[in-house]
Amino acid sequence: AAGDENAAFWVGDGPDAAKRKLKKAFCEPGNADANPPLALGAALVESGLVAALAVARAPENGGDARYGADDLDRLVADVAAARLHPGDLKPAVAAALRESVLAASAAAADYPDAKKDAACLKALAKKLARAKKSS
Repeated sequence: AAGDENAAFWVGDGPDAAKRKLKKAFCEPGNADANPPLALGAALVESGLVAALAVARAPENGGDARYGADDLDRLVADVAAARLHPGDLKPAVAAALRESVLAASAAAADYPDAKKDAACLKALAKKLARAKKSS
């Protein structure tokens, strides 16, 4: 939801922010249509920000799986068929997001005004969300 701090990922977010935020994300078993973690994970892979989503799970739950750019149709199919459970998808997406955001955070750390600029962007996002709600 607009204005929800958990709905956005920022370059300055700490390494645990992705896990914390994705833990709260809507992700219904068998639902591949309205599934923000699935959409985010697929976008990270499709954009090349990460090479693949690496899903770690017990052998009785299907064992480990890896979804690269050529496997995105299989990823969607596995979620839709409930072969990939939200409890396995969310940590994989969090790890991929953490990998990409930490790389961006490390690069931004060399920029002296990065924290101040990130705070300004967050404040602007909140202001726009409030304006949207009131209109």
